[in-house]
Amino acid sequence: MVVELIYNLSVLVAISILSNFVDARYSRKETAGKVLQGILFGATSIIGMSNPLDLTEGLIFDGRTIVLSLCTLFFGPISGGIAAGMAGIYRISIGGIGLTMGLSTIISATIIGYLFYYHRVSNGYYKMTKARLYVMGLIVHFTMLLLILTVPSNRIAETYELLTATILGIYPFASLLIGKILLEQEENTQLIKEIKRGTERYLGLFNSIRDAILVSDLERKITDCNPAFTDFLGYKKEELIGRDTRFVFAHEKDYKRIGDILISESEKKSSNIELKYKNKQGKTVTGEVNFFIFRESDGRKAGYVASIRDITDRKLLEYEKYGLIEIIENSLNEIYVFDPDDLRFLYVNQRGISNTGYTSDEFMNITPLVLKPFISETKFNTIILPLKMGLKEKAIFETIHRRKDGTEYPVEVHLQYSTYRNSAAYIAIINDITEKKIQEAAITEGSEHLDLLFENSMDVILLTHPSGKVLKANDAAERVFGYSKEEILSIGRGAIVDVNDPRLEKALEIRKQTGSFKGELTGRKKDGTFFPIEIATSLFKDKNGEVLSSMIVRDISEQKKYEETIKEKINELEKFNKFMMGREVKMLELKKEINELCKMLGMDERYKIE
Repeated sequence: MVVELIYNLSVLVAISILSNFVDARYSRKETAGKVLQGILFGATSIIGMSNPLDLTEGLIFDGRTIVLSLCTLFFGPISGGIAAGMAGIYRISIGGIGLTMGLSTIISATIIGYLFYYHRVSNGYYKMTKARLYVMGLIVHFTMLLLILTVPSNRIAETYELLTATILGIYPFASLLIGKILLEQEENTQLIKEIKRGTERYLGLFNSIRDAILVSDLERKITDCNPAFTDFLGYKKEELIGRDTRFVFAHEKDYKRIGDILISESEKKSSNIELKYKNKQGKTVTGEVNFFIFRESDGRKAGYVASIRDITDRKLLEYEKYGLIEIIENSLNEIYVFDPDDLRFLYVNQRGISNTGYTSDEFMNITPLVLKPFISETKFNTIILPLKMGLKEKAIFETIHRRKDGTEYPVEVHLQYSTYRNSAAYIAIINDITEKKIQEAAITEGSEHLDLLFENSMDVILLTHPSGKVLKANDAAERVFGYSKEEILSIGRGAIVDVNDPRLEKALEIRKQTGSFKGELTGRKKDGTFFPIEIATSLFKDKNGEVLSSMIVRDISEQKKYEETIKEKINELEKFNKFMMGREVKMLELKKEINELCKMLGMDERYKIE
């Protein structure tokens, strides 16, 4: 007898696990979820009554009281009512001398489950402990024992003798066991919701924060960055992901310096380090950086995060506060100050002297026109006069500088009208753009350089026809998808993209309407496995006017795994976000100090502070 009941209860435990799959797809907060849970638990009760402990015709015992009480407790009165209704109808169809008791236990178990549900909801949806589950099981089955009194009097004593120990000994523990399964299911569902909320919160913070954020792995390969970082350096995100962080630094020494800091186990974070970066245009920009190490749950290093504040404006304020000449003397850029009337140089920094070959004394007797042989005095006046008249704040232009020895080099000139030692003056900051021009020349040399880029790219690059035919594929395509180039060209788009992905049709339509598409699709490898990919594709016309398309594909499987750890990063991001908010104060203080200096010099306040 006991074995039969235990077997019956084990079946109910197994079936109740299905509730987890239902809850994962249809929330218990929604009507559909409540109805489906009610049907599932009602069916579970019917299965239990179909394989009961049968004392006599119509007098059966099974696990329906456990299932109904727990259904109502965890999923509410709608689910409990549906399950109880199904169980009641089936019990009526069985009939027999135990019908009254059978219906009574169905009703009592549902009511007791609802009372515990109501108490739980009324008190802030507290966590059901093992003790509470066991107590509810005892109450449900003690009530069940009392309801044995409703069976014919000649069967009461026998029934108590046979079932009392089992009902009070096994059933409450069965309630506890199934209840633990449902409780873990509930906790997992809540955890998933919290992770989702945390992910959304993290992404919102990550993408909206004003400072540039750069995330890299232990090998210092870039794994993520926010929009502020792409704005800071002028690159697109896809141009950064996977690259070594070395290429964003203006100086190798800064890269090595940060490497020394990051490999130190004792220094988990570093604050307010000023570093030079090189943007996509080849210009040097300055950032105030905070680094910290983020770790796995077991304490192992997982990677590095850098928060970078563009301090170009703040550095200009500091130059004004402490005296422009003293601050910029050792600048890597050439810096010139010249008189607005006769154009003679008033000051040249060390970089200007060393790069041009003129001495400081020689500079005092020449003008900028000596350095700019391809700009006439008339043309130069058309550049500088609008600055002096206040029509323009600054002038930026490219030209050629000639050194004392006659050699020439391309420069980018940033020119503005300001003050020097209490007098009006022009200040010119010169960027040597020789390297930039060399790079531009290399790009336009011919197809050889494009082929090198095509074949050495870590991303998959495809030349395709809009119909789906692949015309050319690089080596990365073989590595990522497992096909040979010949196979890819033979099969076409269907070889690498899941044609059953519903997003594919929409992506093709967007590309057709706008000329380009960027987003996520499902890739397919030669062995049949599917994996997430990020794809960027554009339409263009070749020299013959034929419409073709380019595709850049990246395997983002690791990125998806990384997203699962987002929750752990949220706390770290919030910590340095609080730190960064305090930096705004420094800018305001600098402006106030500069205004005070201007007053002492008899000048108008430079900055309006609200």
